[in-house]
Amino acid sequence: MIGLYTSTSTNLQDLWITHELILFLLPTHQEARGKLLNLLGHICLEQWSREQSVEALNQAVLAHDDAVREDITNASFLEGLCTALSQRVKALHNGVDIDRHVQVTEKILFLMGDDHAEKAAMLPSLEALSSQRFEQLGSVEDLHRSVSAWEDAVHLTPEDNPEKASWLTNLGGSLITRFASLAALRTYTSQCLCVRMQCKSHQKATQTRHPC
Repeated sequence: MIGLYTSTSTNLQDLWITHELILFLLPTHQEARGKLLNLLGHICLEQWSREQSVEALNQAVLAHDDAVREDITNASFLEGLCTALSQRVKALHNGVDIDRHVQVTEKILFLMGDDHAEKAAMLPSLEALSSQRFEQLGSVEDLHRSVSAWEDAVHLTPEDNPEKASWLTNLGGSLITRFASLAALRTYTSQCLCVRMQCKSHQKATQTRHPC
């Protein structure tokens, strides 16, 4: 069924109909549904790459999202959703997608375990997402997450791995960014308190000069 829609003539209605058929014609075949939805998501992403159609990109996210719903522990499904969300974040700069991308990436890293060979290489993706969200929202939690990602990457990388020097450099940069950002935040908070105290002092002085 999926093979009918892998050509360049694929249209969005075909993709949508295929998605619905997978969901409703295989109600008791959870494993098969997940695999087909994951495959459909990849097909939608291929169409997005060819045509830059936002509708195809949205369909890709929906298909991968439904695949993950079939099996939340399937790393392949989670990676497919990550890829789709990453493409939509780049295209639409949607904050909700960034949040979801962070959550899915953290889930994948959790399932990998510290002994997984690819975990250290994936941690920079989490750091990049955290840094991007910090720039948009200014959340201190994202600063801490960014530093933690580099710390974990350094910890998991063997001493003889050439990437370790790069991870250490990036960790240093992340620590400097956090220090500067927190210092700026403390300065801003102090200034706000000073202004508030001055306002209160002025208000009391005004009431003293002009009692009711």
